[in-house]
Amino acid sequence: MTGLHSPLSPSALHVVIDMQVLFDSHPEWGCADLRGILPAVQRMATARPDRTVCTRFVPARNAASAPGCWQRYYRHWHGATLEQAGEAAVELVPELAALPLAGIVDKAGYSAYSSADFVPLLDRLRADTLILSGVETDVCVWATVLSAIDDGRRVVIASDAVGSSNRDTHDATLRIAADRFDLQIELATVDEILAAWPIS
Repeated sequence: MTGLHSPLSPSALHVVIDMQVLFDSHPEWGCADLRGILPAVQRMATARPDRTVCTRFVPARNAASAPGCWQRYYRHWHGATLEQAGEAAVELVPELAALPLAGIVDKAGYSAYSSADFVPLLDRLRADTLILSGVETDVCVWATVLSAIDDGRRVVIASDAVGSSNRDTHDATLRIAADRFDLQIELATVDEILAAWPIS
């Protein structure tokens, strides 16, 4: 099932996942879809900057400083560590960094909920609904979606504003969302979301 179950409340919050320099232009982690979805993400963020927050994935400084199984991960992806990629790679893409956002949350894990700052920000903004956009559909977006369900929030994926470096797993993730989680995940286009999202 796709489409919104009901109109959105004014307290819905647009959560933009990891639209960063790291995933825009890094030679190993660059996601071709990022530029393709950026206009849709930017359109929604520009329409409601006061109800938009962005997450930033912050890699480990080096493999040795990472916890547990992340050490093996960063030994493989050592070029994406802060030592190799540089601090500037963590920054949001300029098109989003220029907006007067409601907040920016840094995280070291896939889910936005891996940041201790995320839930307090949601509560401060009284966010009963999370509208997810960004990259990657099958990794950090999906991890945040599942965490938000566990947290009891209404979850909407902006289907034309999420992307991945792997088209097959992007498509598979959206199919799983529609087929297996239809009571807890809504898939809607940016047009549908904006039309159903009143300004308080």
